[in-house]
Amino acid sequence: MLQGKYRFDGPEWIGVSDEAKQFVKDLLVVDQSKRLSAVEAINHPWFSIKEAGSSYGKSSVSSSVKQRVIEGIISYAEASDFRKLALNVIAKKSTSKEIFELRQVFHEFDTLNTGTITLEEFREVLSHFQFEEKDLIEIFRKVVSQSICCCKSC
Repeated sequence: MLQGKYRFDGPEWIGVSDEAKQFVKDLLVVDQSKRLSAVEAINHPWFSIKEAGSSYGKSSVSSSVKQRVIEGIISYAEASDFRKLALNVIAKKSTSKEIFELRQVFHEFDTLNTGTITLEEFREVLSHFQFEEKDLIEIFRKVVSQSICCCKSC
């Protein structure tokens, strides 16, 4: 990366548009004077294409995907430590599409736009399941306490 050498041939780049790849290339220029500024980046043509061609910033995740995510959260909270570890390994192998869908669901759940889901947001997401408050807090605690961070700085 520091030498400006990178490739777009990994599985995570399958289905990524040429415009999106060009956007990434424009951001990864080694010479700072030639790299896109923040203003240039936000005005990049890819954002215009993205906004015109999709529901950028709006919910485009199907309710069935959201339902599967919610059910997965509940199941994850009740799983053994070994199963949670295995699920985390499997998650690392997810396709770009699956990760994109999960991020969209996360952003819909993160109504305060803080980058984390608070207990209040979690409560709202699971409100139609009619959990008792103590059970809902326990599920939240289990999911949060078992989260694995890949950056090793948390």
